[in-house]
Amino acid sequence: MKSKRLIILVISLLMLLFTLGCSKKSSEPDIHEEDPIVTEETQVIPSTTGDEIIEITDNTVVLPSDTNQSMIQEGNIIVSAPTDAAPDGLLRKVIGYEEQDGQIVVITEHARLEDVFERLELKISRDLKTSEIRSTEYHIDGIELNPDHKNPVVFSYDIDEIFHITEQVSMNIDGNLSLQMGYDADASILPWPFGISYVMAEGYVGHSSNLQISVNGGFSIYDRIPVVTHIFYPITLVIGGIPISFTPKVVIYLEIDAEGQASLTTSVSSSSNFLAGLEYNKPTWSAYNEKSVNFDYTPPDLSSALHARVGAGPQFELNFYGIAGPFVNCMGYMDIAANVDNDPWWVLLGGFNIDAGVKFEALGYVADYTLHDIIEHNSIIAEAEQRLV
Repeated sequence: MKSKRLIILVISLLMLLFTLGCSKKSSEPDIHEEDPIVTEETQVIPSTTGDEIIEITDNTVVLPSDTNQSMIQEGNIIVSAPTDAAPDGLLRKVIGYEEQDGQIVVITEHARLEDVFERLELKISRDLKTSEIRSTEYHIDGIELNPDHKNPVVFSYDIDEIFHITEQVSMNIDGNLSLQMGYDADASILPWPFGISYVMAEGYVGHSSNLQISVNGGFSIYDRIPVVTHIFYPITLVIGGIPISFTPKVVIYLEIDAEGQASLTTSVSSSSNFLAGLEYNKPTWSAYNEKSVNFDYTPPDLSSALHARVGAGPQFELNFYGIAGPFVNCMGYMDIAANVDNDPWWVLLGGFNIDAGVKFEALGYVADYTLHDIIEHNSIIAEAEQRLV
């Protein structure tokens, strides 16, 4: 029976991570490296008081009864470096306070760096390191991080997992993945009425993998599955006496979109380097990217026809004081498209796409922004030999 279905399968954990600014672009505003200016309302919680914070919720901070009440007057902005009660630091605006049961309950709302600084230049540049992971959660059993303590910038994963998609179909992924990832940060706040005036968000990654994938059975499914989550230790910069704390977070996802009756086995090796970012130069957004990709493969062993696409990639966030800031979503994939009426009858494709954006809840009073498909790429890796006429 002739089939007009496309076969789309297989996976390589292509990735990209996100940042805020790497080097100055020609469009960046001319700030001249001026000293930061801190607003009069800003109060830094001393480390001794920060260590005594009793509890923090979304809209309260509970302090001991002997806390200096001049620090928590209505309208003040309270800031602290990471503490046991606030592991990602604290940035809140005081709405009011009341004494309860020998404690002071401060009513707060989330504040922004724009509330703290009348003028600021923030520049961050770091490689992610396995030695700086605070916690890891594995959402499936078949993936394991093998850190190289002599080379902590390399994230090396072993993957061996059978996904029982339905009672009739299973998918096995077996191989290894190696990543090197990093981010930069660049933001500028100018005196009133300008506020947050410049942000550059950029991420870079080097990647190599060697994965074998097989699938069989009859099925129809769409799912987006978290595979592993890394939360890194917070990093604190002190600028103008103000602790600015940010915490990277990475979640790797697997995405499956498939239906049909078939089986397929293939393996693919790939290596790549990506750099992508977006730039906000008030009020204009723009994007840029660089990329290089190489593939090798084992010709697929196909039976019957199916329609299946499997991809994977990270979701990366750079959170300020525990509040989401810049982010990137990257999905890498490999496709096999097969149709018995075509010549060649199967084509192996590799591709990836990247979305990025900034949530401004912890930065400034600007509307959140997402730019889709900063990189949208696919290319032919291999194809069946043409039939003889």
